[in-house]
Amino acid sequence: MIHVDFETRSTVNLPETGVWPYAAHPDTGIWCMAYAVGDEEPQLWHEGEPFPERLRERIAAGETLASWNAQFERVIWDRVAVPRYGFPPVKLDQWECIMARAARLGLPLHLADAAKFLGLPEQKDLHGVALAKKMCRPRVVVDGRPVWWDHEEYRKALAAYCVQDVRTERELSRRLPALPEEERRIFLLDAKINDRGVGVDWELVEALLVIADLAAADANDRLVHLTEGQVTSIHQVAALTNWLRKRGVPLDSLAAQNLDTALRLEWPDDVYEVMKLRREAARTSTAKLEAMKSYRDPVDDRMHGLLQYHGAATGRWSGRGPQPQNFPRPLSDYPYVMAWRMLDGTLKHESIVDAYRRVNTFMPPLKFVAHTLRKCLIPHRDKRLYTGDYSAIEARVLAWIAGHHELVQAFARGEDIYVDMASRIYGVPKDAVTKGMRQIGKIAILGLGYGMGAKKFAETAAKAGVDMPVDEAARVVDVYRNTHAPIPHLWWELERAAVEAVRKPGQWVQVQADGGPRVAFLYDQTWLQMELPSGRCLHYYLPSIEQMNGRPQLSYLAWSGILKGPEQVRLYGGLLAENLVQATARDLLVHSMFSLEQEGFEIVLTVHDEIVAEGRPGQLEALRAKFVALPEWAHGLPIAVEVMEAERYEK
Repeated sequence: MIHVDFETRSTVNLPETGVWPYAAHPDTGIWCMAYAVGDEEPQLWHEGEPFPERLRERIAAGETLASWNAQFERVIWDRVAVPRYGFPPVKLDQWECIMARAARLGLPLHLADAAKFLGLPEQKDLHGVALAKKMCRPRVVVDGRPVWWDHEEYRKALAAYCVQDVRTERELSRRLPALPEEERRIFLLDAKINDRGVGVDWELVEALLVIADLAAADANDRLVHLTEGQVTSIHQVAALTNWLRKRGVPLDSLAAQNLDTALRLEWPDDVYEVMKLRREAARTSTAKLEAMKSYRDPVDDRMHGLLQYHGAATGRWSGRGPQPQNFPRPLSDYPYVMAWRMLDGTLKHESIVDAYRRVNTFMPPLKFVAHTLRKCLIPHRDKRLYTGDYSAIEARVLAWIAGHHELVQAFARGEDIYVDMASRIYGVPKDAVTKGMRQIGKIAILGLGYGMGAKKFAETAAKAGVDMPVDEAARVVDVYRNTHAPIPHLWWELERAAVEAVRKPGQWVQVQADGGPRVAFLYDQTWLQMELPSGRCLHYYLPSIEQMNGRPQLSYLAWSGILKGPEQVRLYGGLLAENLVQATARDLLVHSMFSLEQEGFEIVLTVHDEIVAEGRPGQLEALRAKFVALPEWAHGLPIAVEVMEAERYEK
């Protein structure tokens, strides 16, 4: 294995754009590359030197190149090093990512953090970080030409920093096991999806930005009037908070959750309107539109690199850049549908100002912008955009693993389990359950499966717009646990088995409900592993057991982004169940991803439990067939899928 690391420079701001637009810019260059063949001392290549022949021969022979966050090195190699410096091409499957290995084990995704967490003697040179950040941007731009920090002493120090990175990466590589074969396949699929990118309707993006700017200007004008000039911008947080406090609104901050709570109370009209203006302006849609523009690749006009492999410890993907994972779903109500029709027609015939006026007659423009973000994503011109996801997948997987036959059968029959839960909570017949009651039933089914208590449930209900006293929430929790007793039993069994496994290193300890799939734990003196029904394992680092109130309490060592260091995290039954269920849902999604790719679909995104892919027109039933075809390990799992074929991302 050959470990490599680049130090680069550009007029483009990498954190804002991602690596594809960065690597495509003509100003982007490479200061140096450090590389180490096997255990040999790291070597350096500097800009202006010929590529090392020995390295060229090894690459031609198919040897592996490894790096931390190999996606960066891979794209820089392909887009910068090959065409501009004469590097030899490297095949995708020759790349190995050490960060991906760390992610699979739930370790931090920053090199310095991972090294610190594992106590490496050779950690990342933190002093070199400042120099690398300095040298990656120009010192000054004169007549459009960048002037770099090109000093001999800087180059030497940067090269030493680059060499140290290779040493640290190599040491981590020695300590972290290679990706299992199946995970390696998933990692390579992730790379193909990020390379493929997703199409964007840039005309719509620009129109939404204009609408957002016009709405902000109108909001500021209205705010000046309401506050008699004391606040002139909706983004003047301190001034706005002080004004509200003077009017009797005791807000510590203007966070969305605080405003949502306050807006449910009665206030004078001007106070209420000011809070609504701020709540609308706090939407992140404008920032997301700007992030989309930053991620625009000049090579193919698409966005790339939106997915982070194993971004969550359970194996699910997380988002990068604009993060479509938290784009709101388009509304289906009349005002939104009519506003969209007005905008769609206006873009073809009239000005954006006219579009703004038309939208404003139907709904708040910033709300419209937020719910139109998904529609900005489009397929290639001759293709359609397909979406598919599993309905209530976590609740279904939880019931299946817990051996909760009654609930599994209800899912299989297509019954509305939210109505059933509401009927039990409120003691009314199912046909008497109201929309509001069903909402509580839904919150209970989706929220109480992992051991949530009464206080947290009341807070969760409040976020959904339902105020509930804690004593009432406690009653709902009791009803859920009594109705679905196999699920609390699963929590206890998982915790018991995990504790037993830690006490008996090297021995598998199994959990299997009647009719449910096998789950097992193994402690190897370093990692507690939980084997999922798919055969994949989740990992918990250096678990320990303490006695608390006469009961064993299990914890493990995890990285805290807040503390910037390790911390002990309690590993209780509800958390184990949550990890188990979410990881199993991810494995089911991966199975469908490979099936769809084999069918000819080209996946461009995953969003939670949803797949977004491009395909030929008329393939909706083929998509559905691939989704409902379960892997062997998921036999008996009652799934339901929702699929859509459209010209835009709308699901």
